[in-house]
Amino acid sequence: MLLLTACGGGGSTNSTSRSNTTLTNGGSNNTATSPAGKITEFPVTSAKNLQAITAGPDGNLWFTDIDGNQIGRITPSGTVTTFALPTPGSRPGEITVGPDHNLWFTETKGDRIGRITPSGTITEFPITTSGGYLGGITTGPDGNLWFTDVLDDRIGRITPSGTITEFPENGGNPTGITTGPDGNLWFTENRGGQIGRITPTGTVTYFSVPVVAVDSSPVEITRGPGGNLWSLQYQHLLPCLMELPPGRMATCGLLSRVKTRLVVLLPAALPPSLRFRHLIAVLQRLSLGRITTSGLPSRECPK
Repeated sequence: MLLLTACGGGGSTNSTSRSNTTLTNGGSNNTATSPAGKITEFPVTSAKNLQAITAGPDGNLWFTDIDGNQIGRITPSGTVTTFALPTPGSRPGEITVGPDHNLWFTETKGDRIGRITPSGTITEFPITTSGGYLGGITTGPDGNLWFTDVLDDRIGRITPSGTITEFPENGGNPTGITTGPDGNLWFTENRGGQIGRITPTGTVTYFSVPVVAVDSSPVEITRGPGGNLWSLQYQHLLPCLMELPPGRMATCGLLSRVKTRLVVLLPAALPPSLRFRHLIAVLQRLSLGRITTSGLPSRECPK
């Protein structure tokens, strides 16, 4: 049985408090304390491997069950409803809200983009290639949905009516994708080790990211506050690797490094024999990078 977790404000005797996390940025210490919150877990008895979740247009949460081959809906009070996909073995991955107020998701092994209405009606749209692996999906600035085809090295666009156009990529395995504050789409290259930008008309530009460890690669990306984009890197890590330098990059392609220290707190109740394994699991998703689309000093982005 798998669980969905909700964390809300307000304390109680059953609250689980999150400890301080110390970030060192440019040599100055800034300590931020996460607010105490009450964590509630909701069982999803039919789920096999929960993958992604997003807030829906209907006031509910919607999630994917990649191994269970189904889409789920959970109300704020915890009532779960699941909807089986029409295509067996299609393995739904990422999910997002579309401009048409439906939920859109990638079928990682089904070569399809799926759409599900808030009432649960599912429609599937085949992409133009086969044998790939569909990754991220996001609503674009042009009123369409944009997605990545990791293994076929393509960035895809699908209209709310289901018309699909795919743009060839340079072989870097595009994975995560998000809409930037500059009106373009930004994506990660898992194998190419770059961040890509694609305009709504299909023009692609690539930017190098800092190498923080052997075999490191950007995977996820999202829009953050202040007009920046933040990316997440996976890497193979040595046990002693505790301090990583994320990269800050302007759209002109010039890079500066930002020194960041992240203190990993291990659960006190964790047996000593499992602490190293837990630490490695945390570190595998440790590296963060920030990319700015505007606002850097002109000396960093010469005209």
